[in-house]
Amino acid sequence: MTHLDADHSLVSPSRSGRWVKLAPVDDHYMKFLYGLVVKQPHDFHWLFSSTVPNWEIFVSVLLERLSLPFVILAQTDSRPIGFVSLYNLRLDSGVSHFGICIEGSLQGSGIGTEALWLHLKYCAAKWNIRKFYGEIPEWSVQNIRSHLNKEFVEEGRLRDHFYRDGRYWDCIIAAYTPAQRSL
Repeated sequence: MTHLDADHSLVSPSRSGRWVKLAPVDDHYMKFLYGLVVKQPHDFHWLFSSTVPNWEIFVSVLLERLSLPFVILAQTDSRPIGFVSLYNLRLDSGVSHFGICIEGSLQGSGIGTEALWLHLKYCAAKWNIRKFYGEIPEWSVQNIRSHLNKEFVEEGRLRDHFYRDGRYWDCIIAAYTPAQRSL
C-alpha cells in the first residue's frame, strides 16, 4: 500500500491519475458540490437520502460526517467534475463506507472508476482500512458491472430500498477488500 523510497521516507499513493486528480474539499469547491447535489440528488443517496438539503445542512454534513472528502478534477483543465469521500469510518474495525458522484454526462465513461480507485488506494494507505463498503443503487449497477464480483463482491442486497422514477430499486451492498484484490 505505501512504500519507502530511497530516502526511507513514507510515500503516499498518488491522488493523480490519467483522467482525474483529487483535491481536498475547501471553500473554493463548496458551490460546485452543492450544485451537484441539486442537479443529481439521487447520486448523493448515501449522504442525503436523495433529498436536497438547505445550504447550512449541506455544509455541516460535509464538514462533520465525512472522512477524507475530495473533489474530483479533470486532469486536462482542473475543472471540478465530481466528488468522492468516506463515511461511517470505523478505524477500530478497519471498515468504512465510500460514496462517489460524477457529473451526469461523464457517468459510465470510466472517469468515476479511476477517481474511486485513486481514493480507495489513498485511504487504504493512510489508514489501516481492511474493507470498504459501497451502497450501490440498482439503477447505477451498470456503472460498476465490470467490477462486480471482481474487485467488488456483493455481500448483501436490500430489496426495494430506494424509490426513484416511479418504482422501487434494490440497494446492493458491495465490498472491496484491498488485501484480497489489487487496486
